[in-house]
Amino acid sequence: MFATLPLQPRNVLMRAAERLLARHIAGWRVVFVYDGDCVKLAPGQVELAARFQVAPQIHVDDYTFRFLCRTFGGNAAVAYAHYMADGRVSAEKIRSLVTAHMAVDATGHHIASPLRMLDVSAGYGSSARHLKHLFPGVALRVLDAHRNAEAFNRDILGLDAGSFSLDPGSVNAAAQYDVVSALSLFAHLPRAAQGPWLAKLMQCVRPGGILIFTAHGETAHRLHLSHLAVDPDGFGFEPVPEQFDGAIVSGGLAYGRAVTYRSFVTALVRAHSDFTEIDMRPDYWWGHQDAYVLRKAGG
Repeated sequence: MFATLPLQPRNVLMRAAERLLARHIAGWRVVFVYDGDCVKLAPGQVELAARFQVAPQIHVDDYTFRFLCRTFGGNAAVAYAHYMADGRVSAEKIRSLVTAHMAVDATGHHIASPLRMLDVSAGYGSSARHLKHLFPGVALRVLDAHRNAEAFNRDILGLDAGSFSLDPGSVNAAAQYDVVSALSLFAHLPRAAQGPWLAKLMQCVRPGGILIFTAHGETAHRLHLSHLAVDPDGFGFEPVPEQFDGAIVSGGLAYGRAVTYRSFVTALVRAHSDFTEIDMRPDYWWGHQDAYVLRKAGG
């Protein structure tokens, strides 16, 4: 089963997923047929999800899936295969970083006690649906800003789910976690929100725990966002809405596309003496987002 495999190259998972789907829905083009709040699935898609040991449903408002459909010329079969395989790859990358820096064995078991994990900006569970299988026994909570994501993640994917606004004060930091992850959050925040959000996520990490996040660095700037001006501090931003459900603007803060060079991120981290950068991997996510791992002192 896919769920027991070690970290796989992204293209290997994609090819396997596409081969499995090809038997059932070759040539199927994107026509969104709804089954309640979810996209109606073909038999091959249900089988593919079962191979990954995850729920197969896709919410009709899932921006990631819609983006992939556009990317692959409206071919929903290929988009679905990439959605599932890419979510698995992201979850495996998180497991790889956690295994490298926490007392977690190669199968995802926390050696000392059940692992407590918070996944922020989880969307409609593209990677979170895989995390609970890659970390057996994990106490996983997911948060997202989209209005419908909380109910979908809770009722359909069976996750402990909540929501937040773009105001970091909307996140309750009373509970602390061994691992906090935030993929793509900082890639979309305006400058005024970058520091407060980093501070809020840090508050959610228990002493000795780690924070994993990604950001658009120099490669993303060069390949995809070259039109953005980056200031001497290493930051650039444009307020370009990308989502569909109105969750992109809150408290006067606009959602958009941000470029954060390492110099900018390092300056933000240095403002917090109780955190140390223990790992930084350029272009680690999707070939253009940098990954940072910070550890909280103590524990």
